[in-house]
Amino acid sequence: MVKHYDSKVGISYMGLVYPYGGATELPGYRGISHLMEHLMCKTYDDLRCELRSSGIVTNAYTSNLKTVFWFKGLDEELIKFQQKLLDGFVEQNKLWTKEEFEAEKKTVIQEYKDCFNDQLIGSIYNFGRKHYGEFGPIGLLIDIESFTYEESIEMAKNYKVNFDLYTVGNKLLNETNEDINLYENHEVLFNEQGYPNPIDKVIKEDKTVVGLISKKVIGIDRVSKIDLIIGCINQGLESPLYQEIREKRGLSYYSYGYCEGYSKSFFPFFFSCTTNDRVDELKNVYVDFFSKDLKDIVSKERFEVCKQNKKIKEKMNRILFHDGINIIELSDYNPYEGISELSYDDAIELSSEYLNKDNLFLVSY
Repeated sequence: MVKHYDSKVGISYMGLVYPYGGATELPGYRGISHLMEHLMCKTYDDLRCELRSSGIVTNAYTSNLKTVFWFKGLDEELIKFQQKLLDGFVEQNKLWTKEEFEAEKKTVIQEYKDCFNDQLIGSIYNFGRKHYGEFGPIGLLIDIESFTYEESIEMAKNYKVNFDLYTVGNKLLNETNEDINLYENHEVLFNEQGYPNPIDKVIKEDKTVVGLISKKVIGIDRVSKIDLIIGCINQGLESPLYQEIREKRGLSYYSYGYCEGYSKSFFPFFFSCTTNDRVDELKNVYVDFFSKDLKDIVSKERFEVCKQNKKIKEKMNRILFHDGINIIELSDYNPYEGISELSYDDAIELSSEYLNKDNLFLVSY
């Protein structure tokens, strides 16, 4: 499938989207989508100097649902390379040698280990493995280590036909493949006692990560609305939870609130970190805070401010769609969907269903 958008400001974008990621991986292949992302970037290694000379910015990422390779630059510059870049995925005249494969696998393993050398990131990955049975795009070290060169070459064949093409610019490339049927969604369920998955060793500093993770799944049709409510609660120094944790009590420099995705299911997460002697105080803040109704912690005025912020961001992203396409079209969910219609009363109702102490599970590391 090719999906094209006209350029408004003379800047082009091309995104090659392979519709598989962390949530699609079978046991034995966890983390391989991310490794293949690194390897498939080698199909345009020979163009990198020219791309830089032409001011074209490029990168790639792997999420739970997809792997994306993207390129952005001036219309007249990017159009010179679009077909060559596309041909690299389709023709695959040059892939990687066994030596290049081994070197890239070591790089991905280092990236993996870096995640678990961060107390917050590593503990969140472990909470996902334990309570949701999910590994995310980072995968599992033993699976990455056992993946072979021969398997990588065989897997690369899937990229010849299994990707969607998104472009922003003044020229539409010819369609190159059929529509893709995304994998069937699998059910993700919270397990309070924990799934029997391997847990990686995480660095432990002289502080403790404390957080709340959801027991209740949010479908993809509601996640943008819950995301807005979480923003009302926790985004910005003026937000009520941030005020409670940082400004009033000095418990932590940061306070995170977001929706974590596993497959096409999403779960609210709230995290902060404090010194070991103040862990109980931080836990009590979370428990007390989410024992209240949303109307008692988020005013209607605050809700309207956050809603307007979302609407302005969407407008900006659609004006400069070469920047907004990753957020609106290529992310695992569109954070602006349904926001305009959401009322304060709707938000209170959704919050009472999902964001209360009975549906949020206290964790710490």
